[in-house]
Amino acid sequence: MTIKSRIAILSDLHIGEKAREFDMRPQGKPAFPNQVGFLDYFEQVVSSEGLSADILVISGDITDRAQPSQFVHAGKLINRIASKLGVKNDSVVIVPGNHDLNWDVAQLAANNNEPFWLDYRFAPFVAGQIQAGYGATLAEALVKPPHFLLQRNDHADLWSFNSAAYDTPDRKPHYGEIREQHRQALADALQAEYGSKVKEKRRIFITHHHLKPQPDLYPDIPDFSGMVNGDQLYDLILSYNFDLVLHGHKHRPWIRATLESGTNPIVTWCSGSFSQQLGSYFDGRIANLWHLVDIHESPPGLPCKGEIKSWAFAPAQGWVPARPIVHGIDHITPFGYVQDRTTISDLMDTALAAAFAHTDYVEWKDVCVLEDALRYQPGPVVWSILSEVCDRLKLRPHGEQGSLDGLIILRNKK
Repeated sequence: MTIKSRIAILSDLHIGEKAREFDMRPQGKPAFPNQVGFLDYFEQVVSSEGLSADILVISGDITDRAQPSQFVHAGKLINRIASKLGVKNDSVVIVPGNHDLNWDVAQLAANNNEPFWLDYRFAPFVAGQIQAGYGATLAEALVKPPHFLLQRNDHADLWSFNSAAYDTPDRKPHYGEIREQHRQALADALQAEYGSKVKEKRRIFITHHHLKPQPDLYPDIPDFSGMVNGDQLYDLILSYNFDLVLHGHKHRPWIRATLESGTNPIVTWCSGSFSQQLGSYFDGRIANLWHLVDIHESPPGLPCKGEIKSWAFAPAQGWVPARPIVHGIDHITPFGYVQDRTTISDLMDTALAAAFAHTDYVEWKDVCVLEDALRYQPGPVVWSILSEVCDRLKLRPHGEQGSLDGLIILRNKK
């Protein structure tokens, strides 16, 4: 399958004291200058696997406290990351998160007078963008009403939105919002841009907060951090046939593929955290992560198809292929084919029967060659349906539960 475009996603860097490694902090290296740094490991995996990208997305919480020194350091690191991936400055998309507004400045404000406090509390973010070489257009558009901007790219239309524009230091949880007048302004812009035009490129929406609450990591602990008016924003994006929604905020990676009546499938991806120190409650469940989204060749008017590859940080090892049991996400997460369970089961049944006509084992990737639609089913769906199909065909799957990386199917000889 031909890759049409590739998007690198890093989120929630939290440059500052809460970043997990010394080189992600403005004060620099400790007394051991030969120690391998966080980005050194990143560059190693990019080089060893020959990785590159067309677009780099940083989906918020670039810094931890929005201090000028943190943004200066972040700009250097992002430039280094973009350069290593071969991404040009005009293809770097950065949106602010709730940690990217200066809460010290916000606390000085006596009221919510936009021309004063809104501008000044995002001043370090804007200055950091300019110093990093990305220009002022994106940054200034996001910090002023209506807080969104379209960036045209050869590969996609990239719509960025600042969901943290009205965050305050005392707001807990920091759930983000889109005010109705700004949602209406976005609706007007989308109508003017697309109207009844034939879709020519992929449409991607990038923000920091998740539009809808995510599944909870632990039972009985609810998530209250979904964006205010997020449902209305989500419906608006659906109505204009967007393909992908990319965001950060919650440090748990997660994907949602949705098919609403009368719309194309849309995929929402929460990327987790690239370099924040993760709490002990994440141990053995979630890791620091970064991702590459491969969008496969297909007409823009048809559903967007592809796969997301994820790498997790392992101390003393560097960046390794993610595993669902210990890192919270599989190394390979396909997307783009939304269908009912019975149809998928029938396709799998037919493909496996053909694959085992003259062999006793087959790799999952070879099954997908026989039925292309199976290529775009995520691991949990595959394993759930595969167990039923294998029982009927006297086969058995072998690999890590829920993972497609290294999955093989064996003939059951008992």
